[in-house]
Amino acid sequence: MPGFGFATGRTSAMIRCTLLPRSARPYGRSFRCAPAAALKSGADVSVTVRLDAKVKTAISSIPKDAWTTIEYTDADYDEQTSRFSRSLSHPRPGRCLHGMTTYHPVDTATDTGGDMEHTTRIPPAEITGVKGALIKRMIEKKLGKVPTAVGVYWHNPKVLFASFGLGGKLQKWDACDEGLKSFAHMAVASLVGCTWCLDFNYFETRNKGLDVEKAREIPRWREVDVFTPLERDVLEYAEAMSQTPPTVTDELVDRLHAELGPSAVVELTSVIAFANMSTRGNVALGIESDGFAATCGLKPLAERPGVASAS
Repeated sequence: MPGFGFATGRTSAMIRCTLLPRSARPYGRSFRCAPAAALKSGADVSVTVRLDAKVKTAISSIPKDAWTTIEYTDADYDEQTSRFSRSLSHPRPGRCLHGMTTYHPVDTATDTGGDMEHTTRIPPAEITGVKGALIKRMIEKKLGKVPTAVGVYWHNPKVLFASFGLGGKLQKWDACDEGLKSFAHMAVASLVGCTWCLDFNYFETRNKGLDVEKAREIPRWREVDVFTPLERDVLEYAEAMSQTPPTVTDELVDRLHAELGPSAVVELTSVIAFANMSTRGNVALGIESDGFAATCGLKPLAERPGVASAS
C-alpha cells in the first residue's frame, strides 16, 4: 500500500454548487455540485461535497426559488486544507517537495517516478475521472508529484482510499512520540526491503523536523551508536514484530512499557503493524523508491549490513 494517508475533508479544490429550484428539491434545499473546470468543459458530472461554514452562510442568503451558482475557489480550498490535513502537511516555507526546484505538474498517467527507472509488477493505471483529478491535485500540492504506488493501487480505488483513510487516522494519533514512530516504520521498511517506504519516510523526517542524521542510519542501527537506549528498543521491537513468527520478548515490551506507558506502546504496535502491511504490499507489487529524499538533497541512506549496493 502507499504507506501514507490523508485526513478526510473537502473533496475538491474548485467546486461550483448550484442551488436547485423548488420543483427539483421537494425535500428541502439541495445542491448539484461539480468541479468548476469540469462544468466549464461541459462535462456531465457531479460530486458530493462537504461545505464549510463560509459556503453554508453564503447559501443561506440565496432566495429559495433561485437557480444560483457558488464558486468555491483555490483560495478557499487552501484555507480549509491547511486546517483539516494533518497526515501530510500543506506546502509551507521549509517543506521540501519532490523536484521542487524544477517542479511542473506531471501527467501521472504516464509518469512512473520521474527519473527513477523501475518497473512495477502491475503497471500503474491511468488516474482518470473527477476523483482521479482531485486526488492528483491534492497529492501534487503536498508532495510535488504523484507517487508510483498511487497509480498501481488506482486499479482498485476502494483499496487505495481505505489505505489513505487508515494512514490519515494513524497520523492523528499522538500518544507516542512522532520520531519514534517514524523510526519504527523505517526499521520495518529496511528489514522487509521496501525501498519506497524507506525513501519516503526518510524524506518526511526532514519535513517533520525530525532527526535526519539518525533516520539516515536506521538501516544499520545495530552497528552505530547514535541512538538512545529507548530508540534502540523501539527499532528492535519493530524488527521483532516483523519476523515470522514474531520474536517479541516479554523483557522488551516491559522496557517499552516502563518508558512510554501502555497507551504509547499500543499506538507504536499499531503503527508497526500498518508499516508491515504497506511495506509488504509494495514489495510484492514491485513498487520501488520514487527518489523523494534525493530530490531534497538528503544524503543517501546508509546500507543495511549484508545488502549489496545497487550501483
